[in-house]
Amino acid sequence: MSNGWTGPLFESFGSARPDPAYWLGRCEGFRVESSDKRLGVVESVVFGSKVDVPDLLVVRGGLFGNKRLRIRATDVEAVLPRERRVLVRWTAASKDPAWPPA
Repeated sequence: MSNGWTGPLFESFGSARPDPAYWLGRCEGFRVESSDKRLGVVESVVFGSKVDVPDLLVVRGGLFGNKRLRIRATDVEAVLPRERRVLVRWTAASKDPAWPPA
């Protein structure tokens, strides 16, 4: 599935260019898509190393919404607030190796 997206990395609702971390930290409920598939919906945003920049997105996906993925914030390619979408580079290697927690 090609999303056909060619715009700026992070878009704004207003004329001022937003801080990318602002929307990344407030994307709960946004759809998450890679270049070829839908991964799910952002369930939560995890902050760890910094208080103002998230480290991970917890994404609920699967046919019945029973799978959870943790996607590194560094794998996010774009946040599109108007569309409530997050576009990511996704490979099996993108999954956080510490998930699920022990």
